Amino acid sequence: MKKVYISMGFIFCLYILTIIIPIQNPKTVNMGSAFLSMSHEHLLGTDQFGRDIMSLMIYGFNRTVSVLLAAVAISMIFGLILGICSGYFGGVVEIFARLFSDISMIIPSFVLALIATAKFGANPITIGIVLGVCDIGIYSNQAEALTKKLKGSEYIQAAQLLCMSKSKILFRHVFPKVVGPALTLMGGKAGSIVLAYASLTFIGLGTDTSAPDWGTMLYQYRTYLIDRPILLLWPSLGILLLALIFYYAFDNFNMSRSREELLYE
Repeated sequence: MKKVYISMGFIFCLYILTIIIPIQNPKTVNMGSAFLSMSHEHLLGTDQFGRDIMSLMIYGFNRTVSVLLAAVAISMIFGLILGICSGYFGGVVEIFARLFSDISMIIPSFVLALIATAKFGANPITIGIVLGVCDIGIYSNQAEALTKKLKGSEYIQAAQLLCMSKSKILFRHVFPKVVGPALTLMGGKAGSIVLAYASLTFIGLGTDTSAPDWGTMLYQYRTYLIDRPILLLWPSLGILLLALIFYYAFDNFNMSRSREELLYE
């Protein structure tokens, strides 16, 4: 748990700092300042358009984190609800939950992102919702399997014999045991979400190509791979480090066992 608090606290503080600290307009073009070296005025230098790379990185970080948070919230909340209900109640609930989960995993996220942004506009929240919907099935399938296993455990059966309500069983005994593995899964999926958003912005599919995203930066700097590789280094490091932080934070995340579970082991 300690590394979760440290990692998430670091991301949160960094996110707040990028919002409140003054930065240069990332869309301001100044051809006379093109390819400036790193200095106190331009900490990471400037690109071919004279734009401050640090400002571009900060702006891209904010947009990427917004996508990541939206995607994780959508996929985990709906995925856990579907999976837990499907695994515990079974029957018709399981059939519909599995149908929705399968559909969410079959639809290509790139195609869905293109349709959604064409309808609702290109912004990080829209992309995050699309990527989150496409990941619902992954969390749902995991939660369903874990719930079925927990349903057959002795402490759950004891709670049922004591006439404990189904809602109380789900919230007090099932959900705490399912959310831990789901967070571990989320830590691994976070890197995929960051990379998916970077890929969308790289090819300009359903995104605002004028916005300074990390993927857009990689696309614009690709022609300088040989002459000025440092231009591609910064957005690449941003993608890599953000994915690694989430993976490190939630790797092998486990919730503590309840007293009831320990009693019936």
